[in-house]
Amino acid sequence: MAQAPVERRTHPRRRMVAGMQLRHHQSGLGFPCRCVDISAGGACLAVPPTMPVRPGHTVEIDGLAADAEVVRVDRECLVTQGHLLIAVRFGGCQPHRRS
Repeated sequence: MAQAPVERRTHPRRRMVAGMQLRHHQSGLGFPCRCVDISAGGACLAVPPTMPVRPGHTVEIDGLAADAEVVRVDRECLVTQGHLLIAVRFGGCQPHRRS
């Protein structure tokens, strides 16, 4: 019998559906993304299948003052939903302040 997945998050998640932009540092390219859920420690983002992303890569998400590290890439939903899901961890990110 399969075991239930182990919950590794230390912060509660909030469902959030929002369109965003991010920049993939390794390629220098920008990509549209959709936030699926978010917490104080990270987020789950739906990104295009053309994004050359791997765990350990860094991305800059519009509205955050620091980079986020990609910790997981889920390609299973590519066939059924047409996108990749990436999990990112925030490293001391602070929201940009607009004047």
